[in-house]
Amino acid sequence: MAILICMRSLPYSAAAVRFGGLVAALWQSPVTLLTVVADLAAVPAAEAAMVPAGSMLASVPGRVTDITYKVRSGPVAEEILDEATDPVYRLIVLGANLVPSLLQVWSGGVTRRVAARSPAAVLVVKPPVDDPPQLRRILICAAGGGRDRPVVTLAADLAAPAGANVSVLHVADPIPAMYSGLTGMAESLDQLLRSDTPVARQLRWCARYLAGRQITGDLQLRHGPVVDEILREAAAGDYDLVVLGSSSRASTLRRLLAQPITQHLIENAPCSVLMAP
Repeated sequence: MAILICMRSLPYSAAAVRFGGLVAALWQSPVTLLTVVADLAAVPAAEAAMVPAGSMLASVPGRVTDITYKVRSGPVAEEILDEATDPVYRLIVLGANLVPSLLQVWSGGVTRRVAARSPAAVLVVKPPVDDPPQLRRILICAAGGGRDRPVVTLAADLAAPAGANVSVLHVADPIPAMYSGLTGMAESLDQLLRSDTPVARQLRWCARYLAGRQITGDLQLRHGPVVDEILREAAAGDYDLVVLGSSSRASTLRRLLAQPITQHLIENAPCSVLMAP
């Protein structure tokens, strides 16, 4: 299956092109480079701007040589989503740049809408990205339910060919304030794994699945607000990628509850974020 890399002009999209090219090389996937312009008059300039990006892809270790160039005209998010409906795409790659005025428009508006509605997985790339790009450590955010399996599978599909280390993180409810002065109130990971709760069963499945694919890693348990604990671990663990589930296929209520978490992680994670469909 193919990878769709959505780019603006270089150098703003360099990180997205490099990281997207790394994934394409790991998966041996063809790549479509997509630029969206406001009107047809801008198409020639956009086509010319994509040529250096193609050269950048070809220089990624593993060599990405099957590259298609596309320019679409119209509202950015809608054009990306329209292209993403093609079932050939497994992954949509978006870049988050560091120019504040552009970041608000591109990452804030476009990325949120694409992440919420894309039928494929969405990768939001945060600069800087090494040249050549590397994928050494991956953090999987496990909610403890059935929707964790596509998240873990997608992360493993990257970790296995990259030889990356994987940590599976589950964030449990914070300890009630009335017990905060007592010791022994927080459930340990060992205690959780010995239980027969749905969360414990799912975490045990994660460990077995990763071991079965010969991926090294560990399980982690934190207590506290979900977003805060994920961001703390992402910063402390020096990860290259955080992987979580998208809310696009959840029920309306669950989608509304999940969107603030997803959006906050996209905007504040210290590394790139991948959302499984």
